[in-house]
Amino acid sequence: AFQKRFVESVRPALSALAFRRRPRSDEECMPVLVHAVAGAGDAIQCETDLGRLIGRTGSMHRPGGIANELSDTLGQVLNPCSALSVRIAIPAMGRAHLSFAIGLVEPDDILPFIDRHSSLDTSLRALELAATQARAMLKFLGLTPRLHHSLQRASALIAYPSLRSTVPLSTPPEYEQERRDLWAMGISGEYPILLGTAADKEQLPAMRELMRAHEFFRSMGLWCDL
Repeated sequence: AFQKRFVESVRPALSALAFRRRPRSDEECMPVLVHAVAGAGDAIQCETDLGRLIGRTGSMHRPGGIANELSDTLGQVLNPCSALSVRIAIPAMGRAHLSFAIGLVEPDDILPFIDRHSSLDTSLRALELAATQARAMLKFLGLTPRLHHSLQRASALIAYPSLRSTVPLSTPPEYEQERRDLWAMGISGEYPILLGTAADKEQLPAMRELMRAHEFFRSMGLWCDL
């Protein structure tokens, strides 16, 4: 909580929030976190106080304050957050497109970042580029659509350790290993571990899929050991 007191927020544009840590000296230059929305018009509200956003009876999963008008609080708060609320009217059989962008930029790049993401075309181009890169990566790794879908679901177990305790084990562990026991195998123990066992040649295809899964996760920035 003490460190959060040094975070302050401003609203450089109606559609954006910017957060920075107060520098310790005049020479220190800290990066700025920018949160922007495009396609929302002028009916935009913001909230930077987590206590106000959650509300008295809400929680992180069901914030109660989000159902009310946001307070447009800026500056220094006890527990900072970034929330942008958009009010739009969608006619029958109509559609509405919104684009949210979050980036860490230098102080001089705040307004250029907001300008770049003020149009929905920027998000559409990013989606098209991401889709092209994804198709090329899947072809390079030799992943089938079925395996890719399974890996996407399995990535939650790597990214969120709390989910692993809900997965039943077919064979309970007989003993606990210490981290230093892994060092001889070139595994630091700092990352989640993908573990597979093969008792005969018939299970080799599953091992090949596990190796492709390891490369897929690492290429997506989800670091793990095999």
